[in-house]
Amino acid sequence: MMKKTLVAVAVLAACSASFAQVTMSGKLGFSYQKNAKAATGAANHGMQMADGDVGFKAVEDIGGGVSVSADARLKLRGRDTTVTARDAILGVKGSNFGLTLASVEVASPLFAGHAGAPVSLATGHDNDGNRAPLDTTYNADVATLSIPFGAFTGSLAYSEVNNGKGIFGTNTVVGTQDTSGGNNSGLTSTGLGLAYVDGPVAVAVDFTVFAATAATPLFTAAQLNLADGLARTTLTGTYDFGVAKVGLGLQTKNHGLPNQYTLGLNVPVGAISFGLIYSARNSQEADASVGLGKEDARSAAAVGLDYNFSKTTALNVSYGTYTGSNTTIGGKETLENEYRIRLMKKF
Repeated sequence: MMKKTLVAVAVLAACSASFAQVTMSGKLGFSYQKNAKAATGAANHGMQMADGDVGFKAVEDIGGGVSVSADARLKLRGRDTTVTARDAILGVKGSNFGLTLASVEVASPLFAGHAGAPVSLATGHDNDGNRAPLDTTYNADVATLSIPFGAFTGSLAYSEVNNGKGIFGTNTVVGTQDTSGGNNSGLTSTGLGLAYVDGPVAVAVDFTVFAATAATPLFTAAQLNLADGLARTTLTGTYDFGVAKVGLGLQTKNHGLPNQYTLGLNVPVGAISFGLIYSARNSQEADASVGLGKEDARSAAAVGLDYNFSKTTALNVSYGTYTGSNTTIGGKETLENEYRIRLMKKF
């Protein structure tokens, strides 16, 4: 009886998945690694289930050349870590438009300049609290409208920021907010983007303006001066030569925040893919009116190698170094080097 019940459940599940047109995907990675030393405390090292998530996606054709999709992901990192929500995305796509409604981690647009280099490190180039050079990721609810025309795609995005740090410099922290709904942080952004893709060439420019209110005790008066009206311009480009792919990126901001730069190289050779990335930001002068402290220039460089056993299984080896200091966190101390050896299986 038990076997028949299990068979019936399996058949029902398969039929439900078929009717709903749901696909499942994910990844699981196990690493031996040493993280770059944080501003306080010793560097974390040893064996870790460092990467893992599972996702479900459903796509439905609603007629008129329009489709609607739902894509939700969960974080899975082993038996001692709770399951938590990751990105959740609703999409509406037609022949001449795309609309995305999402609750996601927003990464620095400069990562496009890394050209897909196979570098995987715990700290990486966007951990601002650990003195890495690029803006860190932040959580946000985002609505994006995109319009393709020929090789170009224009986009308009509006977001409500939930939590994160590093968007406005080390001293301005968007603390953890209630993410159950509504703009509880009082921080929003509006962005215009234009992308060009033609054969081996891909170029993108993004202009985003942030707005902040004093409706919540999120900011000090100086931080509010910095966050409200902050404008960010990012330009990235990649070129695929076939034997190698190269990328570049540049970001500027107003309100006295430093420029940021990045470049990447990705070289595939059979089952092996080799890459390197470099990122840097200029020094920053102190400005009490907008809550900024003096900071030295920072940079980070890393190399990585993937050995692909198949299309879904790969062994990665990565190594990264950091230079520069941050006088507002940890004194003059520079980040330690870090490495990771990881076996990744995707499904």
